[in-house]
Amino acid sequence: MKVFVNRRCEGHYPVGFAAIVIATDEREATDQLNRALSIAGLPETAHHSQFEEVPTEVRCAMILVDGNY
Repeated sequence: MKVFVNRRCEGHYPVGFAAIVIATDEREATDQLNRALSIAGLPETAHHSQFEEVPTEVRCAMILVDGNY
C-alpha cells in the first residue's frame, strides 16, 4: 500500500482542500476519494493525475493546507 495526498479537489468552502488516501495506486486512490467526497456531499472531482505519493521509505513532513489564501 502507498500513501497519497490530494490537495486539488473542491471542498465545502474556497479555503483549500486536503486528503490523505492509502491505496495500491493512483487510480484506486481516485475511486476511494471520490466515494468519500460523495458521502461528504461534495462533487466527485478527484482525478488520478492530482495525487502526490508520500515517500514512506524515509521520514518526511508535508504541510497539506497552511491557511494561506
